[in-house]
Amino acid sequence: MKYIKLYELFETIGDELKTKLLSIGGNSIKETYEEDLYKLLNRGKLFQPDDIECLGMEQSRCHQNSAHIWKKADHLNIVSGWALNKNIWYQHTWLYRPESNEIIETVGNPYEEYFGFILNKEESIKFYWDNN
Repeated sequence: MKYIKLYELFETIGDELKTKLLSIGGNSIKETYEEDLYKLLNRGKLFQPDDIECLGMEQSRCHQNSAHIWKKADHLNIVSGWALNKNIWYQHTWLYRPESNEIIETVGNPYEEYFGFILNKEESIKFYWDNN
């Protein structure tokens, strides 16, 4: 019986996510540890919003910004995933208003593409406490 080492399994699955992202656009990925790899592969989708509202909050704090706003407006969905900017995919979190198909971008300008999964209520609560 052949055993697959855990890191080899993650490399294989990671390659699947890379392939998926690069098929959408861009030419590189800012590599980082992705704790939601399985969720992204099973529940992830390309978001094609009708509008993007930019809040201009603190840069490089998308997780904390999204958690902070969600706590005050929990009718919004937290989305965890990746966003494309200038041909590079970055790990990213944003908010989503499903009734108007609108992304709420907490940092700077909108990204070119958004790929991620919507956190359910339980995941959102955990996300809030992990990023507060």
